[in-house]
Amino acid sequence: MNKKIICILIFMLVFSCTFSAASVIENKEAIDNTTEIGPNPNDPKVPMESGNWFIAKEFGPDAGESWPYKETSKSHSNCVTDFNLNTGVGEVYAYPMPFTSSWAQVDVHAQQNGNGWVWNGDTTNARVVIKSSSYANVEVITGANSKIKIIVKEYTPTGQYSQTWDDVVFTGLGDWSGSLDGLYLDHTFRHNYIYKLIIVASCYQGGSSWARFDPIKLKKVWWLYEEEESSITLEEPDSGYLYLGGNKLFHTSLPFALLFMCPGVQCVATTTGSVDYVKFECDGKKVEDTTPSGNTWSGLLKGASGLETVYAKAYDNSGNQVASDSVRIFKIGGS
Repeated sequence: MNKKIICILIFMLVFSCTFSAASVIENKEAIDNTTEIGPNPNDPKVPMESGNWFIAKEFGPDAGESWPYKETSKSHSNCVTDFNLNTGVGEVYAYPMPFTSSWAQVDVHAQQNGNGWVWNGDTTNARVVIKSSSYANVEVITGANSKIKIIVKEYTPTGQYSQTWDDVVFTGLGDWSGSLDGLYLDHTFRHNYIYKLIIVASCYQGGSSWARFDPIKLKKVWWLYEEEESSITLEEPDSGYLYLGGNKLFHTSLPFALLFMCPGVQCVATTTGSVDYVKFECDGKKVEDTTPSGNTWSGLLKGASGLETVYAKAYDNSGNQVASDSVRIFKIGGS
């Protein structure tokens, strides 16, 4: 093999390694300075929207933080961005390229300081909501429009790109000014995955039109998570069934579970939501240390006799009872 070919191969190998290293560095930089967010058991939970939506992160002056503008971009070189990224004040102008294009767009990207947030809770639904006092204003000279896009980028726990959620949540036609309250994007939080939030305001138009665009003022943005409502279902004893010696036999027409010669009352319950532990109780007798397996809890109650009510009670990690279920039993013999 001649020297020229060897040199070319060496150059290609070095270039390939350099490119791969750059890709790794770029990926690593994308997830530097991550901060954990997630349910905090020490904070009181106040629903922020209808249902069980709670704050994962809040941005804006009302939350004690400013929302910086990350960058501006434009479709053509003659578009103007007279915009201060530090103060969030200024104007942008979108001009179509004379004789070469009938369309132009200018974007302003708002992204919170830090490159991402690690979700430390369980996998759950999430929602980004632009709140009141945030607004947009567009003064149209001829034929221009405005739009607002919310973007959430997801990375794996090791920092590899996973997926993107994005949606144009508002489009203004012609002159438009008003509140952005309630505009939102739904996505998913996955345990230990990394998330980046970007909100883009755009001025765009076609034909020989142009506009002055006063970019979105992001006064407050909520990043919410949905927590499933806590519940508990007492699976065993099962009302109406006959148990013999601890074995479940068949269903009867009785309005209670009939236990005959059983070594205690075998209790099994399933839970949803934020349940830290479960207790089974019957007429003052308790099983304090139940055994969990995922969302299923079990324990053996002893000392019950005759007609009793068995309770399954679910508690959160602050010791508050969050749900309960019960079943009537009639126990004869056994322990």
